[in-house]
Amino acid sequence: MKNFRMRVWWFLCVLPLLSACGGTEVTLGEDEDVAGMKGVVERIPAPYGAGCGIEIPVEASYLPDPGVCGNGICEDGEDMYSCMDCAVCGDGCCAGGERSWNCALDCGSVCGDHFCNGGETAATCRADCAPKLGSVLLQRVRSCRNRFPLPCNSTQTRSEFHWWDDFNVAQDKQKRTYLAQPFNPGRDGVRHLVFIIAGQQDGDMASGLTGQRDGFKDAFRDNDGSMWVGVDGQSLAYRLMAEVYRSPDDTFMGLAFDARFNYGFTPSNKQEIENAYYEWLKEKFYASNLRSIYLAGHSRGGCLAARLGRRFKQDFPQVPLILHIFDGVCHVNDHEFGTNGSGYLNPLMNMNGDWRAYSTNVGAQFPTTQNLAVYNMLSGDQVLGDFADYFVSVHAFSHASPSAVTPSFTEGDWYRQEWFTWTHNGMAHNTVSDALWHYQLSCNRFGC
Repeated sequence: MKNFRMRVWWFLCVLPLLSACGGTEVTLGEDEDVAGMKGVVERIPAPYGAGCGIEIPVEASYLPDPGVCGNGICEDGEDMYSCMDCAVCGDGCCAGGERSWNCALDCGSVCGDHFCNGGETAATCRADCAPKLGSVLLQRVRSCRNRFPLPCNSTQTRSEFHWWDDFNVAQDKQKRTYLAQPFNPGRDGVRHLVFIIAGQQDGDMASGLTGQRDGFKDAFRDNDGSMWVGVDGQSLAYRLMAEVYRSPDDTFMGLAFDARFNYGFTPSNKQEIENAYYEWLKEKFYASNLRSIYLAGHSRGGCLAARLGRRFKQDFPQVPLILHIFDGVCHVNDHEFGTNGSGYLNPLMNMNGDWRAYSTNVGAQFPTTQNLAVYNMLSGDQVLGDFADYFVSVHAFSHASPSAVTPSFTEGDWYRQEWFTWTHNGMAHNTVSDALWHYQLSCNRFGC
C-alpha cells in the first residue's frame, strides 16, 4: 500500500512540476497503469552541467522508482541523475529536482520562471524582477480612537498627515480620506514622484488607476487607521511598476483611493485640500534630486491632478512633469482650472449632446509648458443621471482649441488630447494601456 501511495504521489505531484522543463518524453507502458494514468506522457529533464561528471546522451531520460524516490533521502539504488533526493545544489550539475527557480547555481537563471535570481535584474528580466503590487497598506488620514457607540475622539493616523490639520481640512473629510504609499525609499532616495488618484468615491468603487477594488472600505471599523488591501494586477499603479518599471529604490508612489476632493465642496474647501496634498507630497523629495513627477487622476481625481500639476510646475519648472487626465471633471460654475460653459461634443458619438466636454485653455493654467507632457483622455460622458444632469450638468474638460472637434490632436510637444467612446467610469479602466504608452514616450523624451 505504501508503495502504491508513493507512486501516485510521484505522478501527481512531482512529474507535473518537471513537465515544462525540457528533457525527453517518458510514456507509461502497458504494465504501468498507476492510478489510471496509463499512457500519460511526461518529460523528465536530462542532467546537464560540467559537474555531472559523465556524458549524458541527448535522448536520455530517467524514470525513478516511485517506491522510494521522493522521500527526501538519497538511498541505495538512487543517484543524482535519476532521483531528486540526491541532487546537491552547487555541485555544478543540474539534476534531479533542481531547476532554474530553486538552484540557479547549477541550472542557470531563466527569465520568465517567476523567480528573480542568478544575477537577473529588472533591467535584464522585467518579467521576473520588476516590482509587483500584490497589496498595499491603506491608511486613513484620521481615524477614531473608539468604536461606536463611544465618542469617536479622533486622531491622525500618522504624524505626516498634519498638513490636513494645518490647512483646516474638516475632520470628517480627513476620516474619509484613504491613502497608500506602497513605495517610499525615504526623502534622500527619491528621484521620481508618482501620485495616482481615483475618482470621487460615493461609497467605495473600483478604479483601474489605483487598483482599488469594490468594497475596499468594508473591513474598516471606526477605530481602524490602516489595513492591508489588494491591488488589481491590470491597474495603472501595478503595471507602471511591473511593465514600465519605476524602481522602488528611487520612486515614491502615492495612491489616493479616496482623495475626498468632491465636486460639491466649496472652492475654499477644495483649496484647503489641494494645499494639504501639495505640502504632503513636497515632503517626499529634495528638489535637487528630483528627476520626474508623474500625476494621474480620473474624474475629480483628474482635476486634482491638474491642479497639483499647476503648483508643481510653478515651483519646480525645471523638473519634467507628466500629467495624465482620465475624463477629468472640474466644477464649471466655479471656473475650476479655468473651465467655462462653452465646449465641444465628442466627435466619435454622432454629435450626441450627452457626450461633451467643457472648455479651458490648459496651457494658460501653467506658468510654462517647458518640461511638460499632458495627455488628456476624455469621453465627455454624462456623469450624473438624467434628472440630476438637468440641474447640474457634470462633464469632463477639453483644451480650448479648434482641433478639439477631431478625434485626437497635439499641441506643440507638451499636449496630447484624445477622445474615446468609453463611459465615464469605463475611462478609469480601459485607457490604462494608452496612458502607459504615453508615459514611456514622455520618459524617453525627458530621460526619466
